Amino acid sequence: MESVIRRPRLRRLALGALGFLVGLVTPLALSSWLHTEPAEVRVFLQGRELGVLIVDGDARVLVIQTDDREELIASLGVMARPWEPAPRLLVAPADDGVAVALWEALLRLPVSRVVIAGLPGADPLWSQIETYCRAEGIELRYVAGLLSFQLSRTSISVFGLNAEGAGEQAVVVRSGAVNVLIPFGTAPASIAAQVVIANSAPDHPSAAVVISSKPVEIYPPKEGILVAGRAIIRVRFEGERVRIRGGARLPHLSAEPTVTAEKESCYEWLHDNRSTGPP
Repeated sequence: MESVIRRPRLRRLALGALGFLVGLVTPLALSSWLHTEPAEVRVFLQGRELGVLIVDGDARVLVIQTDDREELIASLGVMARPWEPAPRLLVAPADDGVAVALWEALLRLPVSRVVIAGLPGADPLWSQIETYCRAEGIELRYVAGLLSFQLSRTSISVFGLNAEGAGEQAVVVRSGAVNVLIPFGTAPASIAAQVVIANSAPDHPSAAVVISSKPVEIYPPKEGILVAGRAIIRVRFEGERVRIRGGARLPHLSAEPTVTAEKESCYEWLHDNRSTGPP
């Protein structure tokens, strides 16, 4: 009788020990895998605007440009794999419309830091956001100039307009010699970048690739890539190059593209990929 009682008890102890080991090892293995993956920028639609998720190790930075809270909610379910860490850093322009989507993101994500490019207006929602951040211990920073910070393998620069409305308003993701520019509004020509993620940047002087949600006019030697539906475009940093996966090519307005060696060497586009879900 004693041996009959002990066996289930030993079995429970063994299963408990196994569960403990799995619970201990799985997060460590996942963290190690995340840190071996190259950093990348994911581009997707949030309503009429482009949403961007910066992925670097276990860090996730969500750049919000939409004023549509429903579209923001919808994009949260497709921009990342279910087992990936949720974004803890939000970046958005000081726009009263965008504040609506920003507020929704604050309520739904485990945010620890918020960076606003520019100074807020008089909309009372900004006061509500400030009060909420203070109560939850979330760092809130308004940028009237330049703020830079370092992730594992990339550096992030946030540009914001000053009180007089002067300056630039954009985010730049840098890895090695490659810059990815995410402008809030018109892409500033004064910020050098090989890849520009914007609907109004086909004439950016240093861009080799423009990623857009609209069929903008593209002149060689630039390439244009279109974001549509629930597709996700991945801009992956690989040394001194980026590999771009997904999207559809925008046609050139000239039949004679003249891609220079310098621009051609900075990117590779895997245009045969058709990603329609989490990458």
